[in-house]
Amino acid sequence: MVRRVPLLARERGAARVAGGGCEEGAGHFGDAVALAPDNHVLFSNRSAAYASLHRYKEALADAERTVALRPDWAKGYSRLGAARLGSGDAARAVEASEKGLALDPSNAALKDGLAQARSALPRRPASGADAIGKIFQGADLWSKIAADPTTRAYLDQPDFMQMLRDLQRNPGNLNNYLSDPRMMQVLSLMLNVKVQNQNNEASEPTPAKSSPPPPQKQPETKPREPEPEPVEMTDEEKERKERKAAAQKEKEAGNAAYKKKDFDTAIQHYTKAMELDDEDISYLTNRAAVYLEMGQYDDCIKDCDTAVERGRELRADFKMVSRALTRKGTALAKLAKSSKDYDVAIETFQKALTEHRNPDTLKRLNDAERAKKELEQQEYYDPKLADEEREKDDEVFCSCYCSAGNEFFKQQKYPEAVKHYTEALRRNPKDPKVYSNRAACYTKLGAMPEGLKDAEKCIELDPTFSKGYTRKGAIQFFMKEYDKAMETYQEGLKHDPSNQELLDGVKRCIQQINKANRGELTPEELKERQGKAMQDPEIQNILTDPVMRQVLIDFQENPRAAQDHLKNPGVKQKIQKLDSHILDLPMGTSKPGIEDFKPIRCSTFLVMVDLCCSSLFFMPHFIALPDAVVHSQSSSRDRIPGLDEGVWHEENRGTFTVRSAYRMILRTKLSREGWLHEEEGTSNIQESKQWSAIWHLRVPSKLWMFVWRLEGNRCLQWLFALHEILEPDDFTRLVVTSWLIWGARRKAIYKDIFQSPFATNGFIMSYMAEIHQVNNRAQMPAHVSAPRPSHWLPPVQGCVKVNVDVAVSVGGRYGVVGAICRDQNSLFLGASPIGFKYINDPQTLESLAIREAISLSDDLYI
Repeated sequence: MVRRVPLLARERGAARVAGGGCEEGAGHFGDAVALAPDNHVLFSNRSAAYASLHRYKEALADAERTVALRPDWAKGYSRLGAARLGSGDAARAVEASEKGLALDPSNAALKDGLAQARSALPRRPASGADAIGKIFQGADLWSKIAADPTTRAYLDQPDFMQMLRDLQRNPGNLNNYLSDPRMMQVLSLMLNVKVQNQNNEASEPTPAKSSPPPPQKQPETKPREPEPEPVEMTDEEKERKERKAAAQKEKEAGNAAYKKKDFDTAIQHYTKAMELDDEDISYLTNRAAVYLEMGQYDDCIKDCDTAVERGRELRADFKMVSRALTRKGTALAKLAKSSKDYDVAIETFQKALTEHRNPDTLKRLNDAERAKKELEQQEYYDPKLADEEREKDDEVFCSCYCSAGNEFFKQQKYPEAVKHYTEALRRNPKDPKVYSNRAACYTKLGAMPEGLKDAEKCIELDPTFSKGYTRKGAIQFFMKEYDKAMETYQEGLKHDPSNQELLDGVKRCIQQINKANRGELTPEELKERQGKAMQDPEIQNILTDPVMRQVLIDFQENPRAAQDHLKNPGVKQKIQKLDSHILDLPMGTSKPGIEDFKPIRCSTFLVMVDLCCSSLFFMPHFIALPDAVVHSQSSSRDRIPGLDEGVWHEENRGTFTVRSAYRMILRTKLSREGWLHEEEGTSNIQESKQWSAIWHLRVPSKLWMFVWRLEGNRCLQWLFALHEILEPDDFTRLVVTSWLIWGARRKAIYKDIFQSPFATNGFIMSYMAEIHQVNNRAQMPAHVSAPRPSHWLPPVQGCVKVNVDVAVSVGGRYGVVGAICRDQNSLFLGASPIGFKYINDPQTLESLAIREAISLSDDLYI
């Protein structure tokens, strides 16, 4: 064992040097030298490592020590010559190489070393050709050749570049290239004289085959690192290597037998491999795996312990030690199924993870911990103790049907009751009565979701237990989900038709539903109920279903078709679902929002906020906006005579933009109402003048600065600071909406950034809700506006109206078109914007807008 230690260090050093880690290799060789100071091979190897690190002083000392220990070894003189040459003593390097060749004339390393040493010897004085050739070593060689129009083309000719590089290394080779006219031309350039070739003719440049590109800077070549020299192996090391190879063959044979389930043969091969090489613990771990597969867990654990101990002696890889510990933990986990002791296996897996964190080991650890927990639960399971715990609490529950003698109910100690029921469930988690009682306690505590969960678990354990249905129905009733509560009570009546508590629950639900149908709910109750309905996934699916949308339209416009729809049981059930939630939603709203929102009636620009013009695309949109926006009039083009010149408006920057529908919204309340109260029956010319006046309307300076301030960097902080002084009325909503439209319009035109209408609506909703919360004062009665004459021309009977609009972004990169469809009552049916890249011609965009209107009509089944 003592002799193997320096050999092991030497092997590690050789491996490091072969992998390029000469520094670490030299350290391992140093450890080996300290253990075997008379081994010439170790000094030779360390000398080679030092030479690779350019530490020639240490390399020379080790080489001299190598030659001193064994003067008849040619390899030592090779190390000595390399060290002397690296130290700059080329003459003595030649001497050392010649001595080595005298011992081994065929040694290739010595021959190469001798040639390198001789080439490094001082040269004789340069001849005339050498002196002239040195001009090619000047720093200005390449710049002069590149600057001359005649020689510039030579830089693209590989053979000429090779000649120049050879002359830079060996200037004496100039005579070999003087016959080339290109070389003569370059020589003339460098000497600044006219040089003639051997035929006394002026040298002419070789024409370039093609117009050369500008000269490129030659990449700098990094000096190649010296390759580590092969390490000489002793006879003992060769024998050891052969034994390792034989052990690997035995291991491969064992692996093949293991795959064939021939475990006895696999054990024999692994054992033989261990006898050949006891420094590789993989043979032990493989044999342990065989024992584990055979069910011989004690032998497996023994091999794993030996592998861990041996691996730490050899400083083996942490992964191998972790693998051995994982095998041991697996065997202990198998034994724990009968011994009921998982602690040892868990501890072993944890040790394996400290050596190397492996996903497989982590999974086995989790499995062992889970098995331990299940075992503890099984040992803790005791139905008798659970009954005693429940009886000790005397069936504490919060219900009108509770026992009068229940102490916890009298004292209203519901948390203590929950605690005892939870303890009972730990001992017997399959008792539906305990879940029923705990659900009653949760109901009294106001923890409706927890109570509902316990009630559902009670029904799951015993579907015939009527108390579970009464608990669940009562919780749903308190949550004001009357339709769900009635379904729960009816389901319980299927199992117990005469249960009075279930019958009373059905009556209470019917009373609440009829109360809503008669319109006896307060506005707050109605709003709360509809808000919950909007959160119901089933309601959302019904409202977004295209078939149901058409059914709802038929209910409003075609009563005969509505009667036919009711013959379908599925449609009838969905209609009843909507009716039970008192949903009076506008037709055409595919994404229902808060009840304060109504469909767009007029403003085309608000539909076009959702553009995204990265490429040609089609995006239909069905959106809803607040009441304040609904009152703004249409900026659509109705082909009024004299209006064409007012369709497009050139701003101060000379950029065409969409007609400013937002300007009507930004007008003061007084001027806005004054325009809306214009008398009916005006002529088309007057109508055109009004549109022109609106188009050229100047926004009041105060309002302009107001919106500009909102759009500034501190707009959000400033806007939220107004919570205390703003009233939650329509005008506040108008101001917030104006700011949002202003910001969206600026981003769309000047930054090509487009904002979704639903993001805009969401901000308005949240802001108005916060004003309600902050004010803490009674809500003011809603202002009901008097009927106002409309300037929108409705379509003829039985038709819908589709308005189109177009716009061009700043710089003319994008053109956008939009279409909006409304019925005879000006109710919004749908809208569709589309963007085009690099299309900015108004006439072309108008044609595309017409096409988009036709596509929108097809999508709406018009």
